[in-house]
Amino acid sequence: MEVIMTESKKHHYVPQSLLRNFKYDKNKIFVFDKKRKVSYPSSIIDAGSENHFNTVVRNGERLNFEALFQKNDDDLACLVEKIIDNRNTHCLTVLDKEKLLSVVVVQIIRTKMYRTSMKSVSEQLMRQFSEKEWDLDLEIPTENDVRESSLSSYKYFKSQMEAISGKVGFLIRSNTNEDFIISDNPITRHNTFPYGGVGLSCHGIEVYFPISPNLTFALYCPTIIKKMNSYVVYQPESRTKTLYQSILKGIDTGVPVTLGKTTSKFLNSLQVSNSSRFLYSNSKDLFCNANEIINKNPDLAEVKTQITVGEMGKAPINNKMPDGEWVVIHSTHDHHMFPVFNVSNEIGDFKFSIKRNNDIEGVLSSMNIKEISLFKNGSEVSHMKDVRLEFSIKNTSELMIKVLHKLDFLNKIIASKKEA
Repeated sequence: MEVIMTESKKHHYVPQSLLRNFKYDKNKIFVFDKKRKVSYPSSIIDAGSENHFNTVVRNGERLNFEALFQKNDDDLACLVEKIIDNRNTHCLTVLDKEKLLSVVVVQIIRTKMYRTSMKSVSEQLMRQFSEKEWDLDLEIPTENDVRESSLSSYKYFKSQMEAISGKVGFLIRSNTNEDFIISDNPITRHNTFPYGGVGLSCHGIEVYFPISPNLTFALYCPTIIKKMNSYVVYQPESRTKTLYQSILKGIDTGVPVTLGKTTSKFLNSLQVSNSSRFLYSNSKDLFCNANEIINKNPDLAEVKTQITVGEMGKAPINNKMPDGEWVVIHSTHDHHMFPVFNVSNEIGDFKFSIKRNNDIEGVLSSMNIKEISLFKNGSEVSHMKDVRLEFSIKNTSELMIKVLHKLDFLNKIIASKKEA
């Protein structure tokens, strides 16, 4: 990537073309400062920006890479305008869809949150090293170091594109009584599954990108769509089934769908919790919910990172996981979580029991397992990759499962060590 010298001073981490879709006047938008808990009008050019944000100093010379985003911003403006005018994703060509994924990846990388995360993670590690009195010659990165690192991260653009490709894109419409807001970190990620991560490659990942007060572009992991289809086919009539049918129809037809009565509240809360500091909208009234969220969670007033470095030597606690013992299994195209009992988790002897069920037995026997994890009261106490399962029926209600490596020579090595 070539660094271009320009004279621009005000650099945007949220494109002006996107912010204009949320304006309340010709060139005005409302801003909410989470840290100060105040809202105020701002010009579009001043919102989502910072002086010299995309400037680095090399050998005493200031280099400005703001112009690198120009083509991306032009593509964004054209694509979003096309989607809004048609209110349908089927208006996008194959090339348009590829450009849209590129726009999403660039927007993730260019934000302030992306940069402050680098520094915050370094600070968390340094704090732990200090507490353990480890004498390591490490330094917290400077602002210029972070900017250099941010620029160099575009080397990994291709891998980010591979991670987001294959996701299922569709449009979500806002509730009639509440518009969408946007923030200084507009691409938000969510995972409904308690064991699910928020990396772009994680099973169950949901990506949300508000493009106007009444439209959000969403990208879902294909496993979510698979589970929705299965639910629609096999489950009785219910609100959930009706909702899934609506979403699947929207994906098929390209028309905007709803996620239910709390669609706007849910997606707006993601903007609040995932933003660094600033929110933007066409109405100050839309910030009321943000105030309530911050009052309940003061740490969200200014967010430096969404990454927490776990304590060294201890298994991290996943507060979303239920108590008890659970096994989580991932295949190439699916994932499942089962309650288990009679767990044995010694080296070379990972086995457990589950209640017998035709559906569970069918799923497990057909899965090409990539990885399996054992959780106990929220802690991941075991994790194995490239495994196979060996089944034995204990009685009419219990199935015992032993976890083995796919490569037999590894199983023989482990067996010999147990016998020694």
